[in-house]
Amino acid sequence: MDKRGSAPVLDVVDPQQETDALAMAEHADKLEPGAMLFPAAFFTPTTIEILQFELGRVKFTFPISAAMFKSCQKSLVPFCPPRLTVQCLQPIYWARVPNETLRTTSLKLSDIRGWSVLCDDPVRIMAVYVPEKDESFDILEIIEKPIFLDFHRQTLNLYCKLA
Repeated sequence: MDKRGSAPVLDVVDPQQETDALAMAEHADKLEPGAMLFPAAFFTPTTIEILQFELGRVKFTFPISAAMFKSCQKSLVPFCPPRLTVQCLQPIYWARVPNETLRTTSLKLSDIRGWSVLCDDPVRIMAVYVPEKDESFDILEIIEKPIFLDFHRQTLNLYCKLA
């Protein structure tokens, strides 16, 4: 256990290789000097609310255990033995932001008209306009959602037919 009382941390001393026994087979990785390793395993839940896992059948390993996840229908608290921590990975939606903070000027016009905010040096991005949704999306977001890819495919087919 480290100073905070959380999961154990393996500190890499040898800058060339770190070797460990993984599933009874030698597994070697090249790591940077001073890299901190946190032991982790990734699972796909067997059902929506429960994950069952077994951490080995050899001496000095953890026993079979299970964890309960938060559910939409019930407010279950994740449960796991105190020596283990379970974290749920959730998909997130991201959007690009500029590398530097934009300079803006704000001015209160009046109590009736409200505020005016102007960007001194706007950042240009390449966006795709979807008329059916009346929205614009960053060009890099197209690869993340199948709906955008379908729209892009249909647009390219339309351009090919016009040419």
